[in-house]
Amino acid sequence: MHALEEKITEWYLRAANALEDLKDDIAGQGLVEYALIIALVAILLVGALVAVRLGINNTFNRISNCINATNSTNNC
Repeated sequence: MHALEEKITEWYLRAANALEDLKDDIAGQGLVEYALIIALVAILLVGALVAVRLGINNTFNRISNCINATNSTNNC
């Protein structure tokens, strides 16, 4: 009977360790999900900043052209 108790204890410890490893895997999965969300937000912010930069650059170019224009036919 002693050998049977040892086997049951061994199976229990294996199951407990497997559950502990599974818990660690879930936490790692959450970390990866947060990293992916942060990467997506960063990409979107860079895209938005590039779009705004181009718009601002065009606005300043139009203002500069109007200031430097010698005639008033440029619809300034």
